[in-house]
Amino acid sequence: MSAHREAGFTLLELLVVLTVLALLMVALFAGLRFATHAWDRSESTGSGADEVRLVQNLLRHEIEQAYPRFLAGATPQDGSVDFSGVADRMTFLAPAPKSFADAARARISLERRPDGRLWQLVMVIRPELAADSEPALVEPLLSGLTDVAFNYAADAANPDWVEDWSHAKALPQLVRVDVTFPRGDSRSWPGVVAAPRISIDADCVYDASTNSCQGR
Repeated sequence: MSAHREAGFTLLELLVVLTVLALLMVALFAGLRFATHAWDRSESTGSGADEVRLVQNLLRHEIEQAYPRFLAGATPQDGSVDFSGVADRMTFLAPAPKSFADAARARISLERRPDGRLWQLVMVIRPELAADSEPALVEPLLSGLTDVAFNYAADAANPDWVEDWSHAKALPQLVRVDVTFPRGDSRSWPGVVAAPRISIDADCVYDASTNSCQGR
């Protein structure tokens, strides 16, 4: 009878074991919660970095393909390139996206637009020959921004950045796009500087009836 009692556990021993198990479970769940939060933060940071990288690649691609269509004025001195750039928006011609199968070129606008109390960067696409009444395709690129700014330079070797490139005779040699995020936002924006590849409108043939260049 005495040997049987010695082989069992006392109530105090069971309480100690249960207490230790409870402490281990609390520590285990705390570690699991920390690991889950860390994973979520890393996933959020990774997806934000991927989003920024895709947008930057898109901006470089579009700006590099800007086409310098020359618009002749009443006199040769009045002509200007078909490019309009200010601090919060730039518009230019470029090869049309694949979604516009019937358009050779499209008018691309990169714009800063309101996003609640913040800003967003959007791309507006309209086929070159589309009527003004035809709706354009609006593609939001980045949201939740504190600022979006465009700057332009005439000399790639010695850039002197300006905020206005309108009614110019040629495309800017460099375009810089700056984006800033709110404090605490995990996203970052390495500087984006792109150079249009084509500097001369080789297809420019002056048409007196339209005061512009027409394709050969």
